[in-house]
Amino acid sequence: MKIFLYLLIFLISYISLSSQTTIPAGEVSGTWFQNGSPYLVEGDIIIPDGQILFIEPGTYIEFQNLFSLDVQGCLNAIGTEQDSITFTAITNWHGIQFNDTQTSNDSSKIVYSKINFVYPDNTNRGATTISNFSKLLISHCLISDNNLEYISGGGISCINSSPVIEFNIIENNSSSIGGGIFCNQNSHPIIRNNIITNNSGGLAGGGVICRNSSNPIIINNIISENFGGITGGGINCSSNSSPLIINNLIKNNSATFSIFPPRGGGIYLDESNAVIINNTITSNSCPTGGGLYCIYSNPIITNSIFWDNGQSNIYIETNSNPIITYCNIQNGYTGIGNIDSDPLFDITGEYPFSLLDESPCINSGTPDTTGLNLPEYDLAGNPRIYGGRIDMGAYENQDVIVNVSEQIPMINHQLSNYPNPFNPTTTISFSVTQNSDFVTLEIYNIKGQKVKTLINEQMQKGKHTIIWSGVDDNNKPVSSGIYLYKLKVNGKTEAVKKCLLLK
Repeated sequence: MKIFLYLLIFLISYISLSSQTTIPAGEVSGTWFQNGSPYLVEGDIIIPDGQILFIEPGTYIEFQNLFSLDVQGCLNAIGTEQDSITFTAITNWHGIQFNDTQTSNDSSKIVYSKINFVYPDNTNRGATTISNFSKLLISHCLISDNNLEYISGGGISCINSSPVIEFNIIENNSSSIGGGIFCNQNSHPIIRNNIITNNSGGLAGGGVICRNSSNPIIINNIISENFGGITGGGINCSSNSSPLIINNLIKNNSATFSIFPPRGGGIYLDESNAVIINNTITSNSCPTGGGLYCIYSNPIITNSIFWDNGQSNIYIETNSNPIITYCNIQNGYTGIGNIDSDPLFDITGEYPFSLLDESPCINSGTPDTTGLNLPEYDLAGNPRIYGGRIDMGAYENQDVIVNVSEQIPMINHQLSNYPNPFNPTTTISFSVTQNSDFVTLEIYNIKGQKVKTLINEQMQKGKHTIIWSGVDDNNKPVSSGIYLYKLKVNGKTEAVKKCLLLK
């Protein structure tokens, strides 16, 4: 009897879905899809260059027979929290493709939408593929259950594109490389405030993967429970890709595929000078580098927590030279401000990896946060700096303040640059405290080699600025990467800061 009822319910559901309005294949624009109407698509939908397709809140679109939505112009699929837009299929479809012919000034938007049940085709396209197409916002979407085992980029694939990807849930997607988000060929997306979880990169990169000079900004995300196959359960960066990784919780990710020695449960870096700031990297697993693995890489890491990532917490190959400061690293690591103490996570609260009031990580971050590109709020939505000094990790304790005797003294020569990252120019600001001080301001690469002398002269007291245009002393453009700018006054080094050139 129960089997009969289940069969009857299925047949009723199928009849209901099959009676939807059928949209023909071909080129479309205008308001084709309207609120409250289910649509059955039997053919590829193409939005031509220069035209806009509007999809209203509450619309349900079901693709059949492995067709896709091909965006060459502009797509405005803007749902609401109450009435989201759904892109799906009973069996499988080929996803939404943003292609490179866009000349319109309009920006495409996918907001409060669901994208699921995408299956790969023979063109290596993912669930949401963005190719040479950067005028795109993906926000407040659920991108889930897309099975692309032999494709790069299960949830979102960026190829020479720099969209904004924010406030999404990207979960249960699979691909051979880059289960959650794949960034390739000079892609520089902003990836912020997302939950990226339970994705699988069969060979590499479970949560986010960056390849071939791709430098995304990865900020304020929860990256958890992802599987990276051989390398990079949480984040995988290689081939001259040097992202900014700021204020993320990277937990319970793994790289354990046994055919080759797996490396980097939390973060894997290969030819990557990533900047890693204020992250909590915990409970990740991998035999080599449970928290972090570096090879041919020179990352800058500060204010971060590496804890409970196994015996091989951080693994640094001999050809890597990371700068690690003001971090809490289990089993210890040499560097200014580094500690090795139980971080005392508040495991019973709403945010299980926030800090108890007794935590040694509170007010133990770098005294000078200038140029760190920190978000205004931590992962719990609290002010990022509280109590007189920044904490280590992705959460800022809101109870403990620095004692008067522990206050950080003012730096005599305020040194900073803006914007940071930059392309092609950045303005460096500094102060001189005495008239006729002899000032030298120089740029160095990550290997410590001098690139450019900006100032070498006597200067008067006060605030000064100078523009660096990303060129060396021979007026030749330098490559993308991390650079240090050093201020000397009367022959004494007063301050050294980092900047990131992205091209």
